[in-house]
Amino acid sequence: MGWRVLLASAGLGVMSWALAQDAALQAAFERRYQDYLHAASQALLPFPQVGKTDWKRLKETHPLQVVFVAPDRYYNGKVYTLTLYQAEDGRYYLEAKGGFWGMDELAYGPLGPDELK
Repeated sequence: MGWRVLLASAGLGVMSWALAQDAALQAAFERRYQDYLHAASQALLPFPQVGKTDWKRLKETHPLQVVFVAPDRYYNGKVYTLTLYQAEDGRYYLEAKGGFWGMDELAYGPLGPDELK
């Protein structure tokens, strides 16, 4: 029984480390792109956009892990939920959902870690 407790605590340690890394990445992203993430901003993030059809296909065909979710963020003059995903190949994708009645959806990617920090 002791080895199970040891494995469980090791797993929790790895999860805690991963959560801390995700929080650090979110903080770095929000700090770097703060000029885009406020109520008066009308500028789009300087990332390559992914078309709606391509984004839907990508989400259906590739396993994407959620890195962070930032609800109620001002972006492009509206309120969005920003979700950062990481693909198996290490590249990132950013989804912005919200806007007028939650009908707007923007997707960006692929992004490298240097673009987010």
